[in-house]
Amino acid sequence: MATKTGKAWLECQNPAMAEECLALASKCWDGLQKLWSSRDKELFDSVEHLKQVAESERYIFRVFCYRAEAAFSLNDEEAPQRYAGKAKEILPRLPLKEVTNIILCSFAQFKSITLAELCYNFGVDTYYREEYEKSIHWLRYVTHIILATTLRLLANAYLDWDTQRNWQMALNATDLANSEYSHPAGLYLKAKLLLIGNGHETFPSSRLLSAFEEVLQHPDLKIDLGLCAVHLAMEYKRYIGSI
Repeated sequence: MATKTGKAWLECQNPAMAEECLALASKCWDGLQKLWSSRDKELFDSVEHLKQVAESERYIFRVFCYRAEAAFSLNDEEAPQRYAGKAKEILPRLPLKEVTNIILCSFAQFKSITLAELCYNFGVDTYYREEYEKSIHWLRYVTHIILATTLRLLANAYLDWDTQRNWQMALNATDLANSEYSHPAGLYLKAKLLLIGNGHETFPSSRLLSAFEEVLQHPDLKIDLGLCAVHLAMEYKRYIGSI
């Protein structure tokens, strides 16, 4: 309810009231995270818990986007970047439909806010205010989001279509995504590709170890993805040195 009310205030061009409502929504998210951290490990790995996390992340993603928009309208220079950054961290974990919305940036078609569209609008507004340095920052942000996300989707499409035939192209796309924007999801995908292999060569343990270290030592790594990385290593029955 707080999110819908905050969005309504934004549409009424009252960002101050919107921020008050959205701040309440953020408190709910903080409370959920504290609750999850107090749960037993077995509950954390349950299917029901994972569903709750996925649904909550879709919810808070939009809250962060709305808060960025409200802060921008209030001429806050720091908060929009902070909230956009938080939304960007969640981006790779969103369902395919959500990610597709972000890539296409089609507000009229999907009737929902997208991070890329939001940053684009910030770029346009600052451009027409002749704040060119800020405009460049936001427009480059859009490019990084779309390109890195698109490349990761492309890599997964290659894998799902024909793993052995398209393995090298999937790895190339993943490497490009990681060079554009280093995110745990892209590093995890690279580790997965190296474990799968291309069917013709076995990669040295040092390379596999390095790939997993990049994932597990990334400052933005979340617990769920870290667990996935550990489970991936166990699934393929490879011993990863000191991890």
